[in-house]
Formats: sequence, C-alpha cells, structure tokens
Amino acid sequence: MDEYAAIGANVLTSSLFSNGWAVLIVTAIMRRAQLLESAQNIIFIGSTSSCDADGSTATVLLTIIKVEAVPIAVLVDSSQSRVEYATAFKLVKRRFKFCFGNKQSLKEQLKHPVYKKQLHRFCAMAETDVTCASRLSSPNAQL
Repeated sequence: MDEYAAIGANVLTSSLFSNGWAVLIVTAIMRRAQLLESAQNIIFIGSTSSCDADGSTATVLLTIIKVEAVPIAVLVDSSQSRVEYATAFKLVKRRFKFCFGNKQSLKEQLKHPVYKKQLHRFCAMAETDVTCASRLSSPNAQL
C-alpha cells in the first residue's frame, strides 16, 4: 500500500467474515473530481462482473463534466452480493465523507440543526400540517 501512497493514490481494503473482500481505489485526479459541483448533483455507478476467474466485480463511480464523465472512485469486490457492495460503499463513506461535491450525504446534512430549524419555520408558515412542527420540536425527532 505504501507504493500507492507514494504516487498519491489511496487504496483501502476490507475483508468480510464470509471470505469476501472489497477494495477502494482513489487517485489524486479522482480526489480533484470529488470536489466538482457536479459530484453533488449526479453520480453514475457502473459495475462489471466476472472480471477474473474468481468472479470479482469492478464498480466505477463517475460524475459529469461538460464533455464526458470522470471517475471519483473505483470499487472492486469479490462478488455481486448485497453484503459485498455495502462493504465497498462503506469504505467510500468511511474514508471520503465529502466526496460528493465536497458535501456530506443529504441524510447527514438534514440532521444538522440549521436544517431542522428551517424545516420547523416552513411548517409553521405553511400551517397545513399541524403535526409537522410538533414532531420536529420533540427531543426524539428523527428525519
């Protein structure tokens, strides 16, 4: 892994209890692409299976620029099972929390107090759903 770091690439691995594995590859150019505004608006995900005799799957996460798509990450996992896909995407989430246009995922953003306050104000102004504001003001409110 040190030889990849020496050339500016991040390579993370994760192994599963069921003999599965996942690898995340992000190069310096991919890190730059993660900061593009388009990366917070649209991400294409393309997978190809059976890349080798063991049936590995390669998944490329791409964002768009004016004339083409550019990768923001490459995931390789041992098969196309749901568990291994989830493991691979957790590597992205763990290491590159802001890889989508320098933003966190929308779900994480909506937990921020500013968004809750704005939503509370909207519900109060709309007055169409009386329970909306009361749900948000409760200490156990969840989005």
